[in-house]
Amino acid sequence: MLHIAVCDDETIWLEETVNLLKKYLDVHSDISVKIHTFSSGLELLEYTERNHGFDLYILDIVMPGMNGIETGVALRKQQEKGMLVYLTTSKEFALDSFETNPYYYLVKPVKEEQFFSVFEKAFRILNDRQGKAISLKTKDGVKRILFDDIVYVELVNRSACYYLKDGQSVKGNQQRISFAEMMLPLLQDRRFCRCGASFVVNLYHVKGINKDEVHFMNGKKLFDLPKMACATVLTQWLDYWVEGEVRL
Repeated sequence: MLHIAVCDDETIWLEETVNLLKKYLDVHSDISVKIHTFSSGLELLEYTERNHGFDLYILDIVMPGMNGIETGVALRKQQEKGMLVYLTTSKEFALDSFETNPYYYLVKPVKEEQFFSVFEKAFRILNDRQGKAISLKTKDGVKRILFDDIVYVELVNRSACYYLKDGQSVKGNQQRISFAEMMLPLLQDRRFCRCGASFVVNLYHVKGINKDEVHFMNGKKLFDLPKMACATVLTQWLDYWVEGEVRL
């Protein structure tokens, strides 16, 4: 099930957005969604701190107190990775919101055709993100690991060790094939990038990159890496967010 947060201080626009979502979902009954509504950014942030985050956030930009962009920044500081769709009366705020990695802007009043088109693609991305997985042979048997859970992979004594976003790690059995061949299923997904000879990183979980370190949202980091490797990851990381999470 996908969880969606809709945040708007004006009841008329909040109800309009929810109604459009429900109308879309009536036609696409195969998508399981729970919609949560909030009248302010502060209310939304208090909820995510106490409970859970959301797969998708639909945020009005112009709100009293904490506006939508400030709310998006605060969500990212909470390490919330859900997709952000902004509702706005003008696209003049686009540059201000870059650091929140927004997925799309919808200009009020939102046209039904455009709304459906945007969410058709958004739900496709979310389903793909949640569904893709690998089956890894380990000493304890075969384990299924979601792509979305993988922060990075390291080659250790001819074995691939998968470091996950919850802090755990899973080590596969030793392989006779090369690390590049082991990582082929991941590298066919543009979330993943080869980093030097022994690492593959998930760009979705990258928080920042400097000359020889890659920092991740869960606090993990790779350090003492070749500068050329970090430069490659930096380029692909920027392209990943600028061009969108997937090419559609």
